[in-house]
Amino acid sequence: MRNIMKLIAHSLKKPFFHMVVITIMGIVVYSNTLYSPFMFDDAVNIVENPIIKDFEHFKDNAKVYNSTALSGIKDFFGTRYIGYLSFAINYRLHGLDVFGYHAVNIVIHIMNAMLVYCLIALSFRTPFLKSNMPESDSEQGNNGGNAGIIALFISLVFVAHPIQTQAVTYIVQRFTSMATLFYLSCFVLYIQSRLVESKFRRYSFYIASVMSAVLAMKTKEIAFTLPVMIMLYEFMFFEGKVKKRLFYLIPIILTMLIIPLTLITNNSLESKNIEAAFNIANFQNILSRSEYLFTQFRVIVTYMMLMFPPVVQNLDYDYPVYHSFFDVNVILSFLFLSSLFGLGIYLLRRSSRLNMQNNRIYLPSVGFITTVVVCAGIIRGRLLHRGMILGRTVVPIAVAMLLILSGATYARNTVWQDEIKLWEDVVKKSPNKVIPHNNLGAAYLEKGRIDEGTRELEIALQINPDMQEAHNNLGTVYLKQGHFNEAVEKFLFVLKRNPYYFKAHNKIGVAYLELNRFDDAIRSFKNAIKLNPDYADAYYNLGIVYEKLGKPEEALKEYKIAVGLKPDLIVMRNNLGVNYYKKGKFDDAIRIYQTIIKLRPDMVQAHYNLGLAYKAQRRFDEAVREFEIAYRLKPDDKIKKSMESINDELKGKS
Repeated sequence: MRNIMKLIAHSLKKPFFHMVVITIMGIVVYSNTLYSPFMFDDAVNIVENPIIKDFEHFKDNAKVYNSTALSGIKDFFGTRYIGYLSFAINYRLHGLDVFGYHAVNIVIHIMNAMLVYCLIALSFRTPFLKSNMPESDSEQGNNGGNAGIIALFISLVFVAHPIQTQAVTYIVQRFTSMATLFYLSCFVLYIQSRLVESKFRRYSFYIASVMSAVLAMKTKEIAFTLPVMIMLYEFMFFEGKVKKRLFYLIPIILTMLIIPLTLITNNSLESKNIEAAFNIANFQNILSRSEYLFTQFRVIVTYMMLMFPPVVQNLDYDYPVYHSFFDVNVILSFLFLSSLFGLGIYLLRRSSRLNMQNNRIYLPSVGFITTVVVCAGIIRGRLLHRGMILGRTVVPIAVAMLLILSGATYARNTVWQDEIKLWEDVVKKSPNKVIPHNNLGAAYLEKGRIDEGTRELEIALQINPDMQEAHNNLGTVYLKQGHFNEAVEKFLFVLKRNPYYFKAHNKIGVAYLELNRFDDAIRSFKNAIKLNPDYADAYYNLGIVYEKLGKPEEALKEYKIAVGLKPDLIVMRNNLGVNYYKKGKFDDAIRIYQTIIKLRPDMVQAHYNLGLAYKAQRRFDEAVREFEIAYRLKPDDKIKKSMESINDELKGKS
């Protein structure tokens, strides 16, 4: 029995087992996100992004700039090429089914946790740590040392910490997690190349490391710091002649040129774009560069606080802007960060027990978690060395904390399962910000909760009377309420400030259509199409105008284009016919079903509905013909009974 227990204990220290545990943890804590809907920036980057819907854009850069994608997406397409390519693959495989997108995000997050494990375990084998730590600690986990256990716990905290939910559950944040994947891959492969003795393996790992750096640079701009971090790691953890080591680093250092050269090639480094990059504030305030700097001291401290009690997470923080370095909050934050930096330098010189600090949004947690876990390990070791029983409580406490973090992550992910729930959470935590109120209002409208949507949009306009999106959404409310003149007024307000907003052109066209201002409606829909030739709704609405004007051929032409771009419009049109049928407007219903059949001759439901409309007008021969076509396409008892009912009625009549 004792031998079996030893065998089990030995197996638990195996890296393979650790990887299985990390995978299970990642799947469990994110299992409730697989059907969370597209949110916020997912719309422009995925749902409405024509670039990811055709692989030709990835072969020809000119097609990107001739596409109808937003200018911001075009400008940064080069530096986020790999990220957009991953979305394009998702779209080819799953269309707009969110399951596939979330599954990929979760896999990337789990792979990042595994890379964190490898990074920590390999770091214990570097000359710097091996020469300064007990032999049992510097061994790999599969050899019975503590490195594997420490690496495992750091990785589990990384994969389960709720601070990561936005980077994983928010689909478009794949840019960050995927850049981190290549960032960490570069690190792990580089360390491997420095540790192995075989020349073939060394250069193989090194080439793969450089390739990972290139991929990171083409995924998101946060990778720009990677060569610097590799260089710092080299000089902190390895030994050798400086010139030889620098020569070894040159290829990785040169990858820093990729991002600026890509931006220059894409004409993205114009002064207006650089200035726009500094205007990162909300709609109420545009930060100056000094204000941005002063505020960042406090923001960084807040991020660090969130690592400990991650209970006040928010998608859009209502963060105060600090205008002076001498604000007490700025000074205290600056002193705190300076002291941490000084402490790090001191500990680096006096001890080797703290691992390196990584940075950049999703990445900082690696260094932070590593520091906390290693410090806890050091405290435990010293307590046990002194024979204090308190040392035995460290591991149980750590496991309990891990379980709490896992539960918090699972709970936080429930907020992302519904757009209304998400924005209600943001509004509750940031009641004075305009974007949350606007987006919550739009979400309410989408669900038909008109009064609540109107209230939120009015609050948004109280905060910022010039917010175009809120005016546009309020115009949509007026459309649904039948207040078409008020809707026109709102959309004109938007178009005066942004004449390139194609959706506003389309919506004002709908208002004009309802007001029987057909010429204005046609002009508006054509403007929307000119600005976005892939905008199916505008073609569809233009077809409706032509239909009302008695131009069926022109209407059919527009409908065909619309359905080609957005097949779901066929269903919308069929539903409109059903509504007319229920209201007794059989001529209107028949006209719509006939149009649908011209667009989709094999649509069973359209033939069946047309047969019902003919039957309601007692046009029995035509009704039977449509029922027979529907039955040939799809034999069904319901269709058969409809035909029999006509025959019965005709027999009774005779």
